[in-house]
Amino acid sequence: LSFACASHRARARAALPSLLFRGRALAVGDARPRKFDKKGGNDKSRNNSDDDRDRDGDGDGDAGRAAARRSIHDAVTPRWRQPYEEQLREKLRAFAQTLRKLTRKVRKTLKQHARAPPDWLQHTRGERRGMACELCGIQASPYKVGYRNKCEFSVGPGADGRPTVGFLLGSFRAGYVQVAPATSCLNVPRAAAAFAEALQSFIREQSDLPAWNKVGNKGVWRLLMVRVGRPEGYRRAATGHILAQLPHDEGDEDEPQQPPLDDGAADGERKRKLPPELTDQDARPADKKPKVEADDDELAQAVLQQHAAEGPAAVGSVMLMVQLSPQGVDRTKLEDEVHALARHFVRVARQRGLPLASFSVQLHEGCSNAAPPNTPIEHVRLPILDDADAVAPAQQPTPSADVDGSARCDGGQGVDGSPVASLLTRDVADHAEIVEHMCGLRFRVSPTAFFQVNTGAAEQLYEVAGRWAVGERDAGDSGEQDPASGAAANDAGDSAEGVTAPPAPSTAAARRGERVLLLDVCCGTGTIGLTLAHRVATVLGLELVPSAVADARANAALNKVDNCEFVCGRAEQVLERALHEHLQRPGACYDSVVAIVDPPRGGLHPKVLATLRGCERVRRLVYVSCNQETLLQNAVDLCSPTRLAGEPYAPKKAMAMDLFPHTAHCEAIMLFER
Repeated sequence: LSFACASHRARARAALPSLLFRGRALAVGDARPRKFDKKGGNDKSRNNSDDDRDRDGDGDGDAGRAAARRSIHDAVTPRWRQPYEEQLREKLRAFAQTLRKLTRKVRKTLKQHARAPPDWLQHTRGERRGMACELCGIQASPYKVGYRNKCEFSVGPGADGRPTVGFLLGSFRAGYVQVAPATSCLNVPRAAAAFAEALQSFIREQSDLPAWNKVGNKGVWRLLMVRVGRPEGYRRAATGHILAQLPHDEGDEDEPQQPPLDDGAADGERKRKLPPELTDQDARPADKKPKVEADDDELAQAVLQQHAAEGPAAVGSVMLMVQLSPQGVDRTKLEDEVHALARHFVRVARQRGLPLASFSVQLHEGCSNAAPPNTPIEHVRLPILDDADAVAPAQQPTPSADVDGSARCDGGQGVDGSPVASLLTRDVADHAEIVEHMCGLRFRVSPTAFFQVNTGAAEQLYEVAGRWAVGERDAGDSGEQDPASGAAANDAGDSAEGVTAPPAPSTAAARRGERVLLLDVCCGTGTIGLTLAHRVATVLGLELVPSAVADARANAALNKVDNCEFVCGRAEQVLERALHEHLQRPGACYDSVVAIVDPPRGGLHPKVLATLRGCERVRRLVYVSCNQETLLQNAVDLCSPTRLAGEPYAPKKAMAMDLFPHTAHCEAIMLFER
């Protein structure tokens, strides 16, 4: 707790011990010093408010100066200066280390309990170099820039003290409260950046309400969420190549490894790296010494131009959600501001040729922008523009190519060639959603529903997951992969125009999949289960968020998929019962039960792990992970004979999937069998 003055703190210190919480007296003590306080800073340098900061953005202490020095590109995409192949090698090396740790941890557990090692553990040496299973390489993202289909922009004071819409330069705990524009960030699509600029101009020039300030937890405008969907009839991206081999300097599991690169290091501690096509002189004029932010913006624009042909396809639909804090604001005033913003968004969408399909508002009064899952979202109907708001014909430019490679039209026609008026001068439905297209299917996505942020790379991920789930052979297993070149052959349908149909399984796979029950744990909006439904007999999905379950059921109906069933509830509470009821239904006869799990960053609940271990019908498990640390913990529980009841699993193969170019994050997929 923090207080406005010392007397208030003294009064609270005297009163709180007399209160009871769940039958127990409260313990009161001094809070531990924050990291910022330990460095000798003061409130002014941490706050960086308008009164405590000069026009250049420097605060009075360490945090303010660090915020002014740090680049938005280093904060959002910390590996953007590295050549992409080098990024892939580092991510592959990190995943190999995770597989070596799995070997060591399971071996240590067996030694403590004097148990004989399983067969898979005896084959970890030699060619595997200590890894628990075969590492099939890392699959590159088909998109290198503008790949995020969802962006959440913070609203707060910028370096000049004015309201800014973009990304924070660091964590609030570290003393960062400044927001920097994200217009040149490599992972942000131009459509999302355009609406971020639109909200920023509205707050600065038209709104009477203040932007949110984390220092005093006050203000109204807090956050902008933008979802960008692909159009129907999109051209599917070419398959990203596979880097199949580890660097030759990798040792076995007993050799100490170098610590990974600290992506949060300060600019002064980082060696400047430029792509091989660019020189330092290209990025920095010789006659003057610009600021770091300006220098990085120029270099980022050069990288964007370099990868212009590797951006996503044209925009099919755009969803906007603005988060507001209604504290102390009259409801009528708030509604007037929201409707004025809706008109501003529609006007910008028309001028930029962007198909705005949905606009909604979330009211949230908490300190963090992360609102609880049950926070209501109010849909706002898009207004009809009158002639005064329309773009004059003489001002309508011809379509042009955007910097991320997508087609863009600044007026007259939308990205799909249809008139913009048909997209922007109609009332939308009474619910906030857009339709995304992936793997030849259509998915209804609501503002808070989970959906993989890199659609093109997610298609690759689900293709691998489907092959592993039904036991199909990978291309690399049959010798079709060329390790020397690292290139994977593209599917025949990847380069065809129009919606890509779901890939038909091979005849052998179809025979195997006729009587397979696929258990989709943490199914979200049903993307994995629906994309794999044509490979198996039945899909049973489990999901905690009710809106996501509703989306999954609607997605099944939208795509006319009739062999999927979705259950709402915590997986650890409903998994065993739902599976038992499904297997006991009349006529239910399956050759095997395959589980596929895609948990959040916290990993699987211990009860879910125990259920998966205890259910003898589940013989194959495909684990999709966005956090290798929790993947390691869960894999130890699944594979150690002494951890849980039931027959342990054996890791068979693993693969890294790069869904987040220019960052340290990497998706991973592992196959377990027993």
